[in-house]
Amino acid sequence: MDPTRFDGMIRRLSGEHSRRTLVGGSLGAAVLAAVGLGRTSAEDDVSSENCTPEGKRCGGGGKRRRPCKKCCTKNVITDQNGKRRCSCVRLGNACTNDSQCCEGICESGTCQVTPLCVPLTLPCAVGDICCAGECLAGICSLQACVPLALPCVQGDICCAGSCNLGFCTLG
Repeated sequence: MDPTRFDGMIRRLSGEHSRRTLVGGSLGAAVLAAVGLGRTSAEDDVSSENCTPEGKRCGGGGKRRRPCKKCCTKNVITDQNGKRRCSCVRLGNACTNDSQCCEGICESGTCQVTPLCVPLTLPCAVGDICCAGECLAGICSLQACVPLALPCVQGDICCAGSCNLGFCTLG
């Protein structure tokens, strides 16, 4: 994962959720990573060791200068002297992924400070808006209710019974 994207994700998550919720979300992310979801293409995958950091010159005639397609942020600006530099995308401007944004959050094609909604399978809290589905057992899920015997939090709707001591039970 790109260091900028990771830092933005941690900043976004750490202030709003409990450690237990973050661990649950991390497990979900690990499962998605194991099956290969979340990765775009090999060409888009620029590892932090091989990419050119923000602010560094790219392209041009220098022998040791890296091509601009190797920018960690995948964004390039041209300064008033015509020199190209790797740059992050500022708030309110168009983006295609989190690593481009200075704040690390690309939501609905625009760099933002906080996302408009919490994506599916990521940790959520009471009052959060999930991009799809509902916040159930601290995770955004498409499921309409929490099945019997699964973990729940106050406010979750159990498919049968109610949420007692952190689990959906009939009693």
